[in-house]
Amino acid sequence: ASGVGQELFNAGILLFAVAMLAWHNIWMSVHGAELASHARDVGAKIRTGISETSILLVIVGLAVLREGSETVLFLYGVVASGGSSTVSMLIGGLAGMLIAILLGYGIYAGLLRVPIRWFFSATSLLVMLLAAGMASQAAKFLIQGDLIPSLGDQLWDTSNIVSEQSIWGMLLHNLVGYDARPSGIQVLFYVAVIVIISLGMKLVSQKTFSKKSTGVVQGA
Repeated sequence: ASGVGQELFNAGILLFAVAMLAWHNIWMSVHGAELASHARDVGAKIRTGISETSILLVIVGLAVLREGSETVLFLYGVVASGGSSTVSMLIGGLAGMLIAILLGYGIYAGLLRVPIRWFFSATSLLVMLLAAGMASQAAKFLIQGDLIPSLGDQLWDTSNIVSEQSIWGMLLHNLVGYDARPSGIQVLFYVAVIVIISLGMKLVSQKTFSKKSTGVVQGA
């Protein structure tokens, strides 16, 4: 089929982004609390003069680099899936930056207090749905390239309820991969990613908890 190379490339980028987001969720399910505790310790040492402020700059720089790379993959996924124009994506990106700055300042100034556990749970859910949506769009590209079967061209049609061209439809499409007319394989990819990430987070957490419990028993 013509254009298979482009379809395969787009699907590959999306699936790579899915893998990155899945790894992020699974890794953070174990190390999230540890990172938060470490950040508090570093902040305390800097305030008391034990550590240099340059350490904070390195930590922030690495965090921005890591999150920035994921943002690039996410934005490419949005463009590849046709979910947004360049102008709207630019406006959305600037709006997101403004909101992030305001939230960051609010937390730093003590105006906002967000429980760490709730924060990580909410962001993990959003990242999981984002990854599932990207996997669904990757499946759509693979179908267009005649690389995988559709398993049903259209399982349902909710365009009369929430159109993909509406504001809510575009928002849901970009955030959670909403598709008003999904094929069977798209739904399968979507559900599979949610199941895989959920199981991965659970298994890794249980394994870590088991190791800690064993260490406590041996130490006693």
